[in-house]
Amino acid sequence: MSAPSSRDHQALRDELSRRFRQCVHHRADMVDRTLVRLVSDAMTATFSSEELTGLQCLVRPAWRYCDEGAMFVALEDGTIVLGMDPRYLHEILEMEREYGSALFNAVYEVGYLLRHELWHVLLGHNYIPPEYQQHPHHLLAMEVAVNDGCLQLPAQGGPVYPFVSLTRMGLMSKAQAVANELNLPRGWIRDYELIIRVLEQLIQVDVLEIRVEGCHCDGTEHDVLVVVDRLHRREYRYHRQDLLQTEQTSREDVDQTLRDLLPHLGRHFQYDPAHMRINYSPSGFAEGERILRPHAVVLPWQHLRRLLALDRRVGYNRRTWHLYPLDQQCLKGASTIKRDQIHIYIDSSSSLSDDELSVLVGSARQSPYHVRIFYFSTEVTDHPHHGGTDYSCILHHLHRHVESGQAPPRAIIVFTDGYAAPVRVPYPERWFWVVLEDDNVPRKCGGHILKVIKR
Repeated sequence: MSAPSSRDHQALRDELSRRFRQCVHHRADMVDRTLVRLVSDAMTATFSSEELTGLQCLVRPAWRYCDEGAMFVALEDGTIVLGMDPRYLHEILEMEREYGSALFNAVYEVGYLLRHELWHVLLGHNYIPPEYQQHPHHLLAMEVAVNDGCLQLPAQGGPVYPFVSLTRMGLMSKAQAVANELNLPRGWIRDYELIIRVLEQLIQVDVLEIRVEGCHCDGTEHDVLVVVDRLHRREYRYHRQDLLQTEQTSREDVDQTLRDLLPHLGRHFQYDPAHMRINYSPSGFAEGERILRPHAVVLPWQHLRRLLALDRRVGYNRRTWHLYPLDQQCLKGASTIKRDQIHIYIDSSSSLSDDELSVLVGSARQSPYHVRIFYFSTEVTDHPHHGGTDYSCILHHLHRHVESGQAPPRAIIVFTDGYAAPVRVPYPERWFWVVLEDDNVPRKCGGHILKVIKR
């Protein structure tokens, strides 16, 4: 297929998006042999014979009206339901008939749609925690993870379909610079949680604006995702038909589906149970590495107990809101109550487990000091929440604390994964970092690093 010029490519994309918005009103397009052949040819052209075998075992095609785009994926009864709306595929065929396969190739376009939807499955997007579903940028982050991270869409050329892509918007270099500043791992572009951090940092520095607007066009009212590039003064509008859909299910269903799918994917793929996603490597994985074994993390409890003036271990049962029974409760604090405060800040994006958090809360309750526990992202609150990570919000919180006439905390303990921009901390002799992932940035900030052991 010869590549159309950049101007032709954009014109075709606008035309396809217009056709998609209009075809929502039609219910008469039936599935015929032409559409079945189109999907079959796209599967054969897109996937290897080994991958096709796995798809035939686990993927169940279904023709359905969904009003939200050409395709969607759902997990039902241990199989991957690949929903296809015949109206949209019919418009793709009409585009090829009108403009010719040299400018618009239907098999090529549908092949990208198939890969896009199946990458949503491989990245575990059929289960998004409720708190992230409510995040205003999670849908954009998932699309970027697939289109930029996995499909690696080029800035020019490639499929005509209006995929949401930072590369196509000309923002990937700026996003990569932010990721480097936050010290994110190399594969950040496939992790929607890390992508959200980058997006929020771009918004914070006024490079990007993301909003949802109501739109009345083509006889319907629906929401439009608007992405504004403030650097180049460009605006991108994505209608609901442009955003492919991923139905939600349980963690257990996603985990089992990915484990069943892994043997059919070949040695270049690895399952990460901790993050419930499939990783890809061009060099491949040894057979014993196809399922990633998570590292056990041991927090520096001895140092933490010393800071909290505790001499033995405590447990706290968060389910019943009571301390463990006396025979399991082996922590004793000092006999005198001290007025000094200790502030503990927990990164809302960190991987601190429920059990570790439970012990931390129990320890804080037993300390003779006034221990206050906060959660932070780009702001400090007294409850867990989600967002990016910005250490400067802790500095502002401490400044307000001191400005109110109170003494600085006796100790400032920060639990974090380490993915944020560096800051210069106040009271470095009182500042203690507990870093669960990468400690390069905290070391630049000052203070003490309490070593976490990974096994």
